[in-house]
Amino acid sequence: MDCKEFMLQIWTLMDAEPDERAWASLRAHLENCPLCQRHYRFETVLRVHVRQSCAEPAPELLRRRIRRFIAELGDA
Repeated sequence: MDCKEFMLQIWTLMDAEPDERAWASLRAHLENCPLCQRHYRFETVLRVHVRQSCAEPAPELLRRRIRRFIAELGDA
């Protein structure tokens, strides 16, 4: 497996349980490729931050601005 193929399959690795054969190939490449290790760590951290961001309510000021913007769109 090369880096391009790994990058194409990284979502399978992160989103679902790949079959054992596919997982072994992904893991073998990941263990030997610093570039893909960095990319995988970045994607993992990004997903954690997105998940946490979606769990927190938006600040009241932001919600008011969005409501006002939507109301202005309706008036246009």
